[in-house]
Amino acid sequence: MWDERIAQVRTAGVESLADAAMGRWFTAGYRAGHPEVVSVYHRMLGATPADGYAGCCAAIRDADLREAIKSIAAPTLVIAGREDPVTPPADGEYMRNSIAGARLAVLDAAHIANVEQAPAYNDLVSSFISQQPRAVHG
Repeated sequence: MWDERIAQVRTAGVESLADAAMGRWFTAGYRAGHPEVVSVYHRMLGATPADGYAGCCAAIRDADLREAIKSIAAPTLVIAGREDPVTPPADGEYMRNSIAGARLAVLDAAHIANVEQAPAYNDLVSSFISQQPRAVHG
């Protein structure tokens, strides 16, 4: 899939995949109810330089961090979107189960949960941060 996406942006530009990306990034209900917000992300993605986007696709294609995340020792909150086809909740569960002590929260959103469910997302992050011990500096 990543090789196909790289080829597409090299021949037709990033704009050529912006419509499909919005379908992955936001739920149908959010797209229908917030077209002005979705439009901002559509324009932003469409304006992305093809070489940069292709390079990011290659990096994602070539990275396999499933074993590396097991070494994370920091407190971790994994947030997944219930309707995220890009990184589905099962991937969030894998991360939670691979990182000692990690927590998982699933929001009613697609891939860009911090936009689609901003208040809930912000509450989760704020609560998580406030529960962490503060470092004492001498």
